[in-house]
This record gives sequence, structure tokens and C-alpha cells, in this order.
Amino acid sequence: MGLTTISESTSGGKVSGVCDEKFAGVVEAFVENLTARDEVGANVAITLEGEKVVDLWGGKKERDGADWDEDTVSIVFSCTKGATALCANMLVDQGKLDLNTKVADYWPEYACNGKEETTVAMMLDHS
Repeated sequence: MGLTTISESTSGGKVSGVCDEKFAGVVEAFVENLTARDEVGANVAITLEGEKVVDLWGGKKERDGADWDEDTVSIVFSCTKGATALCANMLVDQGKLDLNTKVADYWPEYACNGKEETTVAMMLDHS
């Protein structure tokens, strides 16, 4: 897969990086987030079968700040919830994870301080 260098100025700030042409739609969506959806700044990286196919960054570090660059550090907060749900459900589909199983069946040390009955589903939905 050949990567194309991206360097584009938008109303939301500069967008830079590399992208395989097969993933041009990701660049379009990324630019749209910065220009039409009021995203301040962001980055996205996608690896497919061990190969980098998208690595983009753009916008501003703050609304009136410097450009977002390749090494900008950001706070993640709840951004991993979607990825965690995706990974957990892939494991369920593969028969490697049962949402109704107690967490302690997978991680015995977890079964302390009143957490003995917590299921994987409860961990994922915070119940």
C-alpha cells in the first residue's frame, strides 16, 4: 500500500499526515470534522494487517492556539469506550469472552472487597 502525503489548509486549521488512497474517505471525514462539526483539533491513525494506512493530524491545540501537530498530546477521557466495546464484542464472537461470566473467572485477584459477583457485562456498562 502506498501512502500519499496530506497537507491541506482548511477553515478549521491545517491537516497533515499520510493516507493510503483506498482510505481517502477518512481524510474527507477528518477534514469535515474540523470544518463543519466544530472539532478543535484531532488526530487519527489506522493500521491494517500491520501496515499504517492512515496517520492524520490537524486543527488547533486550542481554539485560539497553535496548530495541532504530529506530536500533540491530548486527553483521552472516555474515547476508549467505543474501542473497548468493539474489542470485547469481537472476543464474544470468537467465543473467547462471555459477558455473563464473572470477572473473577478471568482475573481471580479481582474477587475482593465486594466485587466477587461482578460480571463482564457489568464492567462494560458500568452497572
